[in-house]
Amino acid sequence: MGGYGSSANNVPSPIKVGMREHITYLYEHRGDLEPNLANFPLIAKKLYQPYRVLSFSNNPFSNSGGY
Repeated sequence: MGGYGSSANNVPSPIKVGMREHITYLYEHRGDLEPNLANFPLIAKKLYQPYRVLSFSNNPFSNSGGY
């Protein structure tokens, strides 16, 4: 199983900052009539990008790709 460790101190700083930006966006847009959860700040996307795990499996639910 993957991860960064048992402590929050092990999580890379860019992921923490991206999460704060993403959570702030969701909080500021709570109550919007049409929530768009896929639409979040570009800065968060850029901070997450180096840590993305790509999988080229045909079955997105299989454990064989990316984990």
